[in-house]
Amino acid sequence: MNSIEKHIRKKLQQYTEISYVSQYMAPSLRGTFEHATKPKLSAVLIMLVPHNNSFDILYVQRTQNLHDKHSGQISFPGGGYSKQDSSLCDTAVRETFEEIGVLVNSNCIVGKLSEHFVPISNYIIHPYVAILSNAPHTFIL
Repeated sequence: MNSIEKHIRKKLQQYTEISYVSQYMAPSLRGTFEHATKPKLSAVLIMLVPHNNSFDILYVQRTQNLHDKHSGQISFPGGGYSKQDSSLCDTAVRETFEEIGVLVNSNCIVGKLSEHFVPISNYIIHPYVAILSNAPHTFIL
């Protein structure tokens, strides 16, 4: 593990405990939502790929679909928690493989960011961060 990865791991451990971050970053007009009593669990994977002494971040653009509230949006690969998943981190890894064909080893997971509630779809998203050793050679959509 190099010094940059150690630094990222340390910072993620410090900030995992801060749960107000997504509320702080949300627009003030957002308000509260009544249907948030039983939000669905989901997870995404933020993949950092070393590039020129820095990192690239992999993300996807969702397909256009008239029946999808998030159609065409830029997002991180991920999706809904399934009973087959042993954890939300497993959800993020499974969904990443299902969506783009990239298999991420659990050793690559360096931390978790604070959860984020998305009112329009009633999901609580749990973002996990992974550092890949190099960029995937292929993607399978």
